[in-house]
Amino acid sequence: MKIDSPLTNIQGYLDEFKGFASNEEFIKRTEDLRRLIGIHQKVKEGLELDSKDLRFLYQVDSPIDDFDFGEDLGVADLLNGRDKEKDILNLFECEKSQIARSKDQINESTKIYIGPVSKDIFESLKKFKIDYIYTSFPGSRIKIQDLEVESETKSAIRSQLETSVDIQSSGYAKELLGVEGFTTVVDRTSGSVGLTQEDKDLLIKEHPGALNRNYTLVTLSTEDLGFSNAPTLKEIYEKAKTLGLELCPSELGPKFRLKLKDQARNDLVYVGMEPITDQPGDPHIFSIARHEDELWLDDAWTRDTYKFDTKAKFIFSLSR
Repeated sequence: MKIDSPLTNIQGYLDEFKGFASNEEFIKRTEDLRRLIGIHQKVKEGLELDSKDLRFLYQVDSPIDDFDFGEDLGVADLLNGRDKEKDILNLFECEKSQIARSKDQINESTKIYIGPVSKDIFESLKKFKIDYIYTSFPGSRIKIQDLEVESETKSAIRSQLETSVDIQSSGYAKELLGVEGFTTVVDRTSGSVGLTQEDKDLLIKEHPGALNRNYTLVTLSTEDLGFSNAPTLKEIYEKAKTLGLELCPSELGPKFRLKLKDQARNDLVYVGMEPITDQPGDPHIFSIARHEDELWLDDAWTRDTYKFDTKAKFIFSLSR
């Protein structure tokens, strides 16, 4: 990368967008660019990068917000030729023995896992509370997190989305929330079949929390699942099942959207769920996205012939 790239003109961009100076997202973007300029300067002067520099450069905690400069940032140039194994030890502040590369190496001292995913490996990763999980590094980080789904009716979930000032819902997502195929834990509970909406509301009021469910969610890419070519939804689901992952109940999409407020800019995650058929008869699944600075509950069309990119990310439920 040339030193006279757009990075050196950061002050010009700051002046141009100074009206947004109090905007949290704008502040993060400018801070990211300033920090990247500092790293470029360190490298130019032959100085060592510390663990904070490396965590930022490898985008361990969050993606570098680039003002859409893309390759002009020169991140690939900075990483090219570096000793990745040495950097891993520095940025995660760990010893070689604390890096597991197969399921049988995971133990109480493990700080990071870099290796293939295999049957029931997520149980071990959760048991030992491993936060940093990769099939290759650098690469997309696999995340394991818990989500409690409260006993709510479909109308209550729709109301939360409609009244949220932070979340947008696409037209298709709104349609899916209203069709018969979209159900909640209340709808699926024995004894609730045939009840009217009013009866279900009363059931929840009289037994608050009784129908709550806790889920462990695993977010990973189709590439993490081992696909080198674009797979179909059926292929993705079949592979996930072999790893001890299950499809999410349909309400997990909207509920996870309501919870996930710190999603990275331009991030998109599909919900691994049984497709819901819309009025015309087409199958869809929910997707959770952040377009620029807006949080969205969206959908994805999932006919049998549709194929997903190998970088596409999915959420599944860990078998209970």
